[in-house]
Amino acid sequence: GGLPMKSSWLWSSGSILWRQIRRAARDGSAFHLVVDAPAVEEEGSRSEKSIVWLTRRVAELRNRGLLTIETLSNAAARLSDVPIASPQRSILRHAG
Repeated sequence: GGLPMKSSWLWSSGSILWRQIRRAARDGSAFHLVVDAPAVEEEGSRSEKSIVWLTRRVAELRNRGLLTIETLSNAAARLSDVPIASPQRSILRHAG
């Protein structure tokens, strides 16, 4: 999903975006939200208010433990973190 949205965000596209976020939280899946800051600034206070509304709703889900918020950089580091492998040891012993 991305912000700002092309149509009236609170009434159509915004409700679709919000449903997608809730679905991701329910399913335990990832959701990537992109905010186009220059476009938000260009659209003005209505767009800013929409983002404030969305972030408050997302924070409520986070506070209830229903989702985790992280940057793409943190997600990439977490997902690429491979534990150091310990040498394999056999459980077999000589029968002698």
